[in-house]
Amino acid sequence: MIKNLLTRVVNDNYINTLNLVLDVKEYPSFVNWCTKTSLITNPEFITINDLLINYNFQAELTFSYSIFSYQYTSDINYFCNNDYAQIVITSNNGPFKRMKNIWTINKINNNQSKIDFYIEIELKNLILEKIAMLNINFVSNTILTSFEKQLQKKSKTQLT
Repeated sequence: MIKNLLTRVVNDNYINTLNLVLDVKEYPSFVNWCTKTSLITNPEFITINDLLINYNFQAELTFSYSIFSYQYTSDINYFCNNDYAQIVITSNNGPFKRMKNIWTINKINNNQSKIDFYIEIELKNLILEKIAMLNINFVSNTILTSFEKQLQKKSKTQLT
């Protein structure tokens, strides 16, 4: 089992950060190696007093790198309150025996959020698992950086 945790503070508000992580359909436009996404089930929402507190759906994602291309289905579950959100993404198909990815987003103030990006994976192919073990920090960092850059790009677009 391969595990990794990265933490970043981003200069964008909590809601923008949260919406970007939940917008799976847009991943191919900015997430490295993500070449295709599609929703399998439409998002289901539970709200109390206009506060979205629970959200879940399924999506199919394709990631490609070099000669490798893998497709898998993710179950995406989300919980939040006014200044904290947790998005739990799981999969046990495609290249994964098991995959769990947790995004924890905390509101610091109106212009900053703290992101904890946790991933644990176990792959079906032992050779790929060894390669992933050697590169997990690089891959996690690259994915998280792609979200940071997209937040910066969106905030510049909103200013103009």
